[in-house]
Amino acid sequence: MSSSVTRSLLLCAFLALPGIAFSSTVELLPTATVDGPSIRLGQVARVEAPDEARAAALRALDLGPAPRVGLERHVRRADIQRALRAHGWDGPDALVYGGVQTVTVYRASRETPADGLVQCARDALGAVLESRYRNVRLAPVDAPVTIVVPAAHIDYRARSQVLAQPLPRRIAQWVDVYADGRLYRSVPMIFEVSAETQALVANHDLAANVPLGSDTATLRMVDAVEAKSPLVTADAFDAGLRARRPIAAGAPLSWRDVSLLPAVERGASVTLRVSAGAVQIEQRGYALDDGKLGAMVRVKLASGAALSARVIGSALVEVGGS
Repeated sequence: MSSSVTRSLLLCAFLALPGIAFSSTVELLPTATVDGPSIRLGQVARVEAPDEARAAALRALDLGPAPRVGLERHVRRADIQRALRAHGWDGPDALVYGGVQTVTVYRASRETPADGLVQCARDALGAVLESRYRNVRLAPVDAPVTIVVPAAHIDYRARSQVLAQPLPRRIAQWVDVYADGRLYRSVPMIFEVSAETQALVANHDLAANVPLGSDTATLRMVDAVEAKSPLVTADAFDAGLRARRPIAAGAPLSWRDVSLLPAVERGASVTLRVSAGAVQIEQRGYALDDGKLGAMVRVKLASGAALSARVIGSALVEVGGS
Protein backbone atom coordinates (compact mmCIF):
# COMPACT_ATOMS: atom_id res chain seq x y z
CA MET A 1 0.00 0.00 0.00
CA SER A 2 1.45 3.43 -0.98
CA SER A 3 2.33 5.99 1.66
CA SER A 4 -0.19 8.55 0.28
CA VAL A 5 -3.04 6.04 0.48
CA THR A 6 -1.98 5.12 4.02
CA ARG A 7 -2.00 8.80 5.05
CA SER A 8 -5.45 9.31 3.55
CA LEU A 9 -6.84 6.27 5.40
CA LEU A 10 -5.29 7.48 8.63
CA LEU A 11 -6.81 10.91 8.05
CA CYS A 12 -10.27 9.43 7.56
CA ALA A 13 -9.86 7.25 10.65
CA PHE A 14 -8.69 10.26 12.65
CA LEU A 15 -11.67 12.35 11.62
CA ALA A 16 -14.05 9.52 12.55
CA LEU A 17 -12.88 9.36 16.16
CA PRO A 18 -15.43 10.58 18.69
CA GLY A 19 -14.76 14.02 20.12
CA ILE A 20 -12.65 15.26 17.20
CA ALA A 21 -14.04 18.53 15.84
CA PHE A 22 -12.85 20.04 12.59
CA SER A 23 -13.87 22.84 10.26
CA SER A 24 -12.43 21.71 6.96
CA THR A 25 -10.04 19.17 5.42
CA VAL A 26 -7.63 19.61 2.54
CA GLU A 27 -6.08 16.54 0.88
CA LEU A 28 -3.37 17.56 -1.61
CA LEU A 29 -3.15 15.62 -4.88
CA PRO A 30 0.20 14.43 -6.29
CA THR A 31 -0.36 16.21 -9.61
CA ALA A 32 -2.94 18.55 -11.09
CA THR A 33 -3.66 20.09 -14.49
CA VAL A 34 -5.33 23.49 -14.60
CA ASP A 35 -7.00 25.10 -17.61
CA GLY A 36 -7.06 28.73 -16.51
CA PRO A 37 -4.51 31.49 -15.89
CA SER A 38 -4.50 30.89 -12.12
CA ILE A 39 -4.42 27.92 -9.74
CA ARG A 40 -7.39 27.30 -7.41
CA LEU A 41 -7.22 25.20 -4.27
CA GLY A 42 -10.02 22.98 -5.54
CA GLN A 43 -7.87 22.05 -8.54
CA VAL A 44 -4.94 20.75 -6.49
CA ALA A 45 -6.74 19.24 -3.49
CA ARG A 46 -9.86 17.45 -2.33
CA VAL A 47 -11.62 19.92 -0.05
CA GLU A 48 -14.29 19.01 2.49
CA ALA A 49 -16.09 21.31 4.92
CA PRO A 50 -19.07 21.15 7.29
CA ASP A 51 -21.14 23.28 4.87
CA GLU A 52 -21.03 23.61 1.10
CA ALA A 53 -20.63 27.40 1.13
CA ARG A 54 -17.39 27.14 3.09
CA ALA A 55 -16.19 24.28 0.88
CA ALA A 56 -16.91 26.29 -2.28
CA ALA A 57 -15.06 29.31 -0.88
CA LEU A 58 -12.03 27.16 -0.04
CA ARG A 59 -12.00 25.49 -3.46
CA ALA A 60 -12.02 28.93 -5.12
CA LEU A 61 -8.95 30.13 -3.16
CA ASP A 62 -6.43 31.66 -5.59
CA LEU A 63 -2.97 30.15 -5.19
CA GLY A 64 -1.25 32.28 -7.82
CA PRO A 65 -0.59 32.08 -11.56
CA ALA A 66 -0.65 28.81 -13.46
CA PRO A 67 2.57 27.70 -15.15
CA ARG A 68 3.14 28.31 -18.85
CA VAL A 69 2.39 25.47 -21.21
CA GLY A 70 5.21 22.93 -21.08
CA LEU A 71 6.40 24.03 -17.65
CA GLU A 72 5.35 23.06 -14.14
CA ARG A 73 4.81 24.74 -10.80
CA HIS A 74 5.02 23.26 -7.30
CA VAL A 75 2.42 24.17 -4.65
CA ARG A 76 3.34 23.32 -1.04
CA ARG A 77 1.22 23.19 2.08
CA ALA A 78 3.01 26.31 3.29
CA ASP A 79 1.94 28.11 0.10
CA ILE A 80 -1.68 27.24 0.83
CA GLN A 81 -1.40 28.47 4.42
CA ARG A 82 0.07 31.79 3.28
CA ALA A 83 -2.72 32.18 0.72
CA LEU A 84 -5.33 31.53 3.39
CA ARG A 85 -3.85 34.20 5.64
CA ALA A 86 -3.56 36.65 2.76
CA HIS A 87 -7.27 36.20 1.96
CA GLY A 88 -8.37 36.74 5.55
CA TRP A 89 -9.17 33.18 6.57
CA ASP A 90 -9.03 32.70 10.34
CA GLY A 91 -6.92 29.93 11.76
CA PRO A 92 -5.45 28.29 8.62
CA ASP A 93 -3.43 25.99 10.87
CA ALA A 94 -6.71 24.56 12.21
CA LEU A 95 -7.38 22.92 8.84
CA VAL A 96 -6.64 19.21 8.69
CA TYR A 97 -4.26 18.42 5.85
CA GLY A 98 -3.77 15.12 4.07
CA GLY A 99 -2.20 13.78 0.90
CA VAL A 100 1.21 14.84 -0.35
CA GLN A 101 3.35 17.71 0.88
CA THR A 102 3.79 19.27 -2.56
CA VAL A 103 1.55 19.26 -5.66
CA THR A 104 3.09 19.40 -9.14
CA VAL A 105 0.88 21.61 -11.33
CA TYR A 106 0.73 21.63 -15.13
CA ARG A 107 -1.13 23.87 -17.59
CA ALA A 108 -3.72 22.26 -19.85
CA SER A 109 -2.84 22.83 -23.50
CA ARG A 110 -3.98 22.07 -27.00
CA GLU A 111 -2.43 22.11 -30.44
CA THR A 112 -4.16 24.39 -32.92
CA PRO A 113 -3.54 25.28 -36.57
CA ALA A 114 -1.42 28.42 -37.00
CA ASP A 115 -3.55 29.74 -39.88
CA GLY A 116 -5.17 32.39 -37.69
CA LEU A 117 -1.80 33.59 -36.41
CA VAL A 118 -0.34 33.85 -39.92
CA GLN A 119 -3.43 35.60 -41.28
CA CYS A 120 -3.46 38.12 -38.43
CA ALA A 121 0.18 39.03 -39.15
CA ARG A 122 -0.39 39.16 -42.92
CA ASP A 123 -3.45 41.43 -42.61
CA ALA A 124 -1.69 43.87 -40.26
CA LEU A 125 1.54 44.12 -42.25
CA GLY A 126 -0.31 44.22 -45.57
CA ALA A 127 -2.47 47.15 -44.43
CA VAL A 128 0.59 49.20 -43.50
CA LEU A 129 2.45 48.40 -46.72
CA GLU A 130 -0.55 49.03 -48.97
CA SER A 131 -0.97 52.51 -47.51
CA ARG A 132 2.42 53.44 -49.00
CA TYR A 133 3.17 50.97 -51.81
CA ARG A 134 1.44 49.25 -54.71
CA ASN A 135 1.26 45.63 -55.84
CA VAL A 136 2.20 44.40 -52.37
CA ARG A 137 2.82 40.66 -52.00
CA LEU A 138 3.72 38.84 -48.78
CA ALA A 139 5.06 35.28 -48.53
CA PRO A 140 5.47 33.70 -45.07
CA VAL A 141 8.96 32.40 -44.31
CA ASP A 142 9.13 29.16 -42.24
CA ALA A 143 5.59 29.72 -40.94
CA PRO A 144 4.49 27.20 -38.27
CA VAL A 145 1.81 24.68 -39.20
CA THR A 146 0.48 24.43 -35.64
CA ILE A 147 1.11 26.13 -32.31
CA VAL A 148 0.60 24.90 -28.75
CA VAL A 149 -1.62 27.18 -26.69
CA PRO A 150 -3.44 26.97 -23.35
CA ALA A 151 -6.83 25.28 -23.28
CA ALA A 152 -8.58 28.65 -23.34
CA HIS A 153 -10.14 31.19 -25.71
CA ILE A 154 -7.29 32.35 -27.98
CA ASP A 155 -7.13 35.80 -29.52
CA TYR A 156 -4.42 37.16 -31.86
CA ARG A 157 -3.47 40.85 -31.81
CA ALA A 158 -0.87 42.25 -34.21
CA ARG A 159 1.46 44.95 -32.95
CA SER A 160 1.73 48.29 -34.72
CA GLN A 161 4.39 48.33 -37.40
CA VAL A 162 6.94 51.06 -38.18
CA LEU A 163 8.40 50.51 -41.64
CA ALA A 164 12.10 50.96 -42.22
CA GLN A 165 13.39 53.02 -45.12
CA PRO A 166 14.37 51.75 -47.59
CA LEU A 167 11.90 48.84 -47.59
CA PRO A 168 13.71 45.62 -46.50
CA ARG A 169 13.34 42.29 -48.31
CA ARG A 170 12.12 40.56 -45.14
CA ILE A 171 9.95 42.04 -42.40
CA ALA A 172 9.00 40.60 -39.00
CA GLN A 173 5.43 41.24 -37.86
CA TRP A 174 4.96 40.55 -34.14
CA VAL A 175 1.68 39.04 -32.99
CA ASP A 176 0.62 38.85 -29.34
CA VAL A 177 -1.28 35.70 -28.38
CA TYR A 178 -3.92 36.22 -25.69
CA ALA A 179 -5.49 33.38 -23.70
CA ASP A 180 -8.78 34.30 -22.01
CA GLY A 181 -7.90 37.98 -22.41
CA ARG A 182 -4.41 37.73 -20.89
CA LEU A 183 -1.17 38.03 -22.82
CA TYR A 184 0.27 34.54 -23.13
CA ARG A 185 3.17 34.88 -25.59
CA SER A 186 4.41 36.92 -28.54
CA VAL A 187 5.34 35.41 -31.89
CA PRO A 188 7.32 37.05 -34.73
CA MET A 189 6.04 36.15 -38.21
CA ILE A 190 8.61 36.67 -40.99
CA PHE A 191 7.43 37.64 -44.48
CA GLU A 192 9.27 37.92 -47.79
CA VAL A 193 8.13 41.26 -49.22
CA SER A 194 7.68 42.52 -52.74
CA ALA A 195 6.16 45.91 -53.54
CA GLU A 196 6.31 48.72 -56.06
CA THR A 197 6.28 52.48 -55.73
CA GLN A 198 6.44 55.53 -57.95
CA ALA A 199 9.85 57.15 -58.22
CA LEU A 200 11.87 59.28 -60.58
CA VAL A 201 13.90 57.35 -63.16
CA ALA A 202 16.72 58.88 -65.23
CA ASN A 203 15.65 59.40 -68.86
CA HIS A 204 19.25 59.16 -70.03
CA ASP A 205 22.74 59.10 -68.58
CA LEU A 206 23.09 62.03 -66.20
CA ALA A 207 26.35 63.73 -65.31
CA ALA A 208 27.05 65.01 -61.82
CA ASN A 209 25.49 68.39 -60.96
CA VAL A 210 22.83 68.20 -63.69
CA PRO A 211 19.57 69.76 -62.41
CA LEU A 212 16.57 67.43 -62.27
CA GLY A 213 13.56 68.28 -64.39
CA SER A 214 10.98 66.68 -66.65
CA ASP A 215 13.58 66.45 -69.43
CA THR A 216 16.04 64.48 -67.27
CA ALA A 217 13.79 62.21 -65.17
CA THR A 218 10.34 60.61 -65.43
CA LEU A 219 8.00 59.22 -62.76
CA ARG A 220 7.62 55.42 -63.14
CA MET A 221 6.67 52.33 -61.11
CA VAL A 222 9.80 50.68 -59.70
CA ASP A 223 10.70 47.87 -57.29
CA ALA A 224 10.58 49.42 -53.82
CA VAL A 225 12.62 46.61 -52.23
CA GLU A 226 15.63 46.87 -54.54
CA ALA A 227 16.35 50.47 -53.53
CA LYS A 228 19.45 50.92 -51.36
CA SER A 229 18.10 54.19 -49.93
CA PRO A 230 14.74 56.03 -49.99
CA LEU A 231 13.60 56.81 -53.54
CA VAL A 232 12.98 60.28 -54.95
CA THR A 233 9.36 61.08 -55.84
CA ALA A 234 7.73 63.63 -58.14
CA ASP A 235 7.79 66.48 -55.61
CA ALA A 236 11.57 66.57 -56.06
CA PHE A 237 11.05 68.79 -59.10
CA ASP A 238 9.59 71.46 -56.83
CA ALA A 239 12.33 70.99 -54.22
CA GLY A 240 15.06 71.91 -56.70
CA LEU A 241 17.49 68.98 -56.98
CA ARG A 242 20.55 68.04 -58.98
CA ALA A 243 22.47 64.83 -59.54
CA ARG A 244 25.09 64.28 -56.87
CA ARG A 245 26.99 61.74 -59.00
CA PRO A 246 26.74 60.26 -62.52
CA ILE A 247 23.49 58.27 -62.94
CA ALA A 248 22.86 55.63 -65.62
CA ALA A 249 19.83 55.81 -67.91
CA GLY A 250 16.84 53.91 -66.50
CA ALA A 251 18.13 53.91 -62.93
CA PRO A 252 15.66 54.88 -60.17
CA LEU A 253 16.88 57.96 -58.31
CA SER A 254 17.49 57.62 -54.58
CA TRP A 255 18.29 60.40 -52.14
CA ARG A 256 21.88 59.21 -52.15
CA ASP A 257 22.04 60.14 -55.84
CA VAL A 258 20.78 63.72 -55.53
CA SER A 259 21.30 66.88 -53.54
CA LEU A 260 19.49 70.17 -53.19
CA LEU A 261 20.35 72.81 -55.72
CA PRO A 262 22.34 75.49 -53.89
CA ALA A 263 21.06 79.05 -53.96
CA VAL A 264 24.53 79.96 -55.20
CA GLU A 265 26.55 77.60 -57.39
CA ARG A 266 30.32 77.51 -57.65
CA GLY A 267 31.51 79.31 -60.80
CA ALA A 268 28.14 80.96 -61.38
CA SER A 269 27.64 84.68 -61.69
CA VAL A 270 26.22 86.31 -58.56
CA THR A 271 25.08 89.73 -57.50
CA LEU A 272 27.06 91.11 -54.56
CA ARG A 273 25.12 93.58 -52.45
CA VAL A 274 27.07 95.83 -50.11
CA SER A 275 24.91 97.45 -47.42
CA ALA A 276 25.89 100.32 -45.16
CA GLY A 277 22.88 101.70 -43.35
CA ALA A 278 20.38 102.94 -45.90
CA VAL A 279 22.95 102.81 -48.70
CA GLN A 280 23.19 99.73 -50.93
CA ILE A 281 25.65 99.12 -53.73
CA GLU A 282 25.49 96.12 -56.07
CA GLN A 283 28.13 94.67 -58.37
CA ARG A 284 28.73 91.44 -60.21
CA GLY A 285 31.07 88.67 -59.19
CA TYR A 286 31.63 84.91 -59.39
CA ALA A 287 30.96 82.43 -56.60
CA LEU A 288 33.96 80.35 -55.57
CA ASP A 289 31.79 77.96 -53.49
CA ASP A 290 28.35 76.37 -53.49
CA GLY A 291 26.11 77.85 -50.82
CA LYS A 292 22.60 77.42 -49.47
CA LEU A 293 20.56 80.23 -47.99
CA GLY A 294 22.34 81.71 -44.99
CA ALA A 295 25.69 80.13 -45.82
CA MET A 296 28.94 82.08 -46.22
CA VAL A 297 30.65 81.78 -49.62
CA ARG A 298 33.71 83.32 -51.22
CA VAL A 299 33.05 85.71 -54.10
CA LYS A 300 35.60 86.91 -56.66
CA LEU A 301 35.04 90.40 -58.05
CA ALA A 302 35.88 91.71 -61.50
CA SER A 303 38.85 93.52 -59.96
CA GLY A 304 40.28 90.17 -58.91
CA ALA A 305 39.66 90.78 -55.22
CA ALA A 306 37.95 87.99 -53.22
CA LEU A 307 35.80 88.38 -50.13
CA SER A 308 33.28 86.44 -48.05
CA ALA A 309 29.56 87.13 -48.33
CA ARG A 310 26.34 85.62 -47.01
CA VAL A 311 23.85 83.97 -49.39
CA ILE A 312 20.50 85.77 -49.10
CA GLY A 313 18.77 84.55 -52.29
CA SER A 314 19.18 82.80 -55.61
CA ALA A 315 22.48 84.06 -57.06
CA LEU A 316 22.42 86.88 -54.51
CA VAL A 317 24.97 87.49 -51.75
CA GLU A 318 25.46 90.31 -49.29
CA VAL A 319 28.23 91.96 -47.31
CA GLY A 320 27.18 93.97 -44.29
CA GLY A 321 23.48 94.44 -43.60
CA SER A 322 21.60 93.22 -40.53
